[in-house]
Amino acid sequence: MTIRALLASTCLATVLGTAATAFAQDSLGSSDVREIDAVYYVTWLEATVREAPSTGSAAVAEVYMGDRIYVTGEVIGTEWVRIAFDDGTSGYMWSGVLAPAMVGAPAAPSTDGGQTGGGTATEQPQPDGAGNSIYDAYEIGNADSTDVSFSDHVSSTDLDDYYAIDVTDWTYVDLALEGLTGDADLMLVDEYETIIGSSEVAGPGSEYVQQTVPAGRYYVRVTSYEGDTDYTLYLYTEPTTPPPPDTVGNTMEEASPIESPTETGQTLYERLDLTDRDDWYSFTVADFTEVTAYLSGLGSDLDLEIVDADGNQVAISDNGGNTEEQTVAVVGPGTHFIHVYIYAGQSDYTLDVSGVPSAPPPPDNAGNSVDNAADLGTLDATAAPDGLTATDWVGSGDLDDYFSFTVTAATTIEARLTGLVGDLDLELLGSDGAIVSVSNNSGNAEEMVGLSVEPGTYYLHVYAFDGNSDFTLTVKEVPAP
Repeated sequence: MTIRALLASTCLATVLGTAATAFAQDSLGSSDVREIDAVYYVTWLEATVREAPSTGSAAVAEVYMGDRIYVTGEVIGTEWVRIAFDDGTSGYMWSGVLAPAMVGAPAAPSTDGGQTGGGTATEQPQPDGAGNSIYDAYEIGNADSTDVSFSDHVSSTDLDDYYAIDVTDWTYVDLALEGLTGDADLMLVDEYETIIGSSEVAGPGSEYVQQTVPAGRYYVRVTSYEGDTDYTLYLYTEPTTPPPPDTVGNTMEEASPIESPTETGQTLYERLDLTDRDDWYSFTVADFTEVTAYLSGLGSDLDLEIVDADGNQVAISDNGGNTEEQTVAVVGPGTHFIHVYIYAGQSDYTLDVSGVPSAPPPPDNAGNSVDNAADLGTLDATAAPDGLTATDWVGSGDLDDYFSFTVTAATTIEARLTGLVGDLDLELLGSDGAIVSVSNNSGNAEEMVGLSVEPGTYYLHVYAFDGNSDFTLTVKEVPAP
C-alpha cells in the first residue's frame, strides 16, 4: 500500500484536502522522488529507516510504534517514501507502517474551547495525535491564558500522550480528563518529569488537576492505567498572583525555630511548591518528650520526618497521595528537627506539633545496622536446643535492631518475633546484607521467617513499621520440611 493509497483510504475531507494534494505534485527529484510538502505521520509498527529505498541498503535508524514521522517525498512506482529527521538528514522507509497522524491528531483549538477535526484511519490502528514523551509532546504553545480541549486515545499500545505548554509568569492551570471508558490517569509534570499534580481515580471516572505554577515549560501527561479509552482533555489557564513569600528555612542549617512542644500544641501554616520544596523547623526540649507532628490540609503528596541533631531520621510518615501525615517520636534533651517535604505536587499545609513528657526509651542492646549487629552466637541444637534468644525494644528514636548469628553446617532455621504490642516486622539477611526472607504481618501479630541455609553468618533485622514495642527474638534449628 502506498502512502497515496493510505491517504485515500481515509474518509476525512480535511485530510484528503491537504495531504493528498501534496502528493499530487509533479516535479521529480534527481532520484525519482516526487517532492511533497512535509506531512506529519505516525508509525503503527516498528520499522527500519534505510539509506536508500531498498531493503538491501544500509540501515540508518529504527522507528517504533507511535513515533512522529515527517514524509517529504514519494519514491515513484514503489511503496517507499523519503522521511526527514530533526537534524535535517533524511532516509527511506516502507509506507505501509505509516498512518496519517492528523486524522486523529489534536486539531487547532476553536475560540470557544472546542476542537475541530477527528476520526480514525480505516483498517489501521487509531492514529496517535499527541507525542509519547516530553521530547515529542504535542505543542500547545503559550498558555498564559487559555481555554482549549483536545480529543485523543490511549491504550495498551499507546500508553502515554504528552502535551507541552509554556507560561511566562505565575499561572493557574486547571486540567480535566473526561469521556473515559477505561482507566486513564492525568498528570502535570515539569521538564524533569517531576510530578506537580496528579489525579489517579480508579476506573473510568473523570480526572481533575488544579495547580499554580511559575514561569516555565510544563507537560500534561495522559496515561493508560488499564484498558483502552478515548478521552477529551480540557485545559484552562489564567494568570495568577505568586504564592506568599517563604518564611521557613529550606535546609537543616536554616531551620526556623518553633516553641518547645507541649500538650497544648502549636499550629503552623505554610506551603511547598516548585520554588520551595523543603521546610525545616527546629525545636529544643529539656527532658525526654514524646513529640507528635501532624500534617493536614494537603492538596498533593507531602511527607514528614523528625530528625535528630546529627541528621539521623528518628521517625517518618510517608503516606501516598494527599493523605494526612502523622509521626510520633520520643526524643531526648537537646535540639531536634521537623522536615516537611514534597514527594509529588505542591500544596498548602497545616503542621500541628505537640509533646508530652516521656520516660526514656529502654536501653538499646542491639546494633542499628548490619555493621554493628549484636552477635547472638552460633546455632547448636545440641548445646542449645531452644535456640538463641534476645529481648529488646524498637520504636520512636530506635527504629531498627540488627542481630547476627552463625551456622556451621547446612540446616533449616526458624526465627520468631513474639511479645509484640506494636506493628514490628522481621527480615532475614544473608552474609552480604541482602534480604533472604521477610515477615511483615499487620498489627501486633507475631512474625516468623524460616528456610534452609548453608554454613555462614546471617543477620536478623527487627524494625518498627508502626508504633513502639518490646519484643522477644528467637532463632533455632528445626527439622527440614
